[in-house]
Amino acid sequence: MIKSITSRDGKHRFDIERGRSGLYRYVILDDRYRTDEDFQNPPYWRIEAFSGHYETAEAAEADARAELAWLRE
Repeated sequence: MIKSITSRDGKHRFDIERGRSGLYRYVILDDRYRTDEDFQNPPYWRIEAFSGHYETAEAAEADARAELAWLRE
């Protein structure tokens, strides 16, 4: 994993990874199934979506920021 950012509310995350091909992508994860109100248990990250492939990690992050409203908050 190259980079990981978690939302302020702790319910969303995205990771940038580099594949064996040398290209980058981001993975969108969420923790919608957490049941404890005070976040004492570790998150249960569920993959929500994968992006396409990018030449650079910066391009992948820029596209993620354009797509994910919580990253712009």
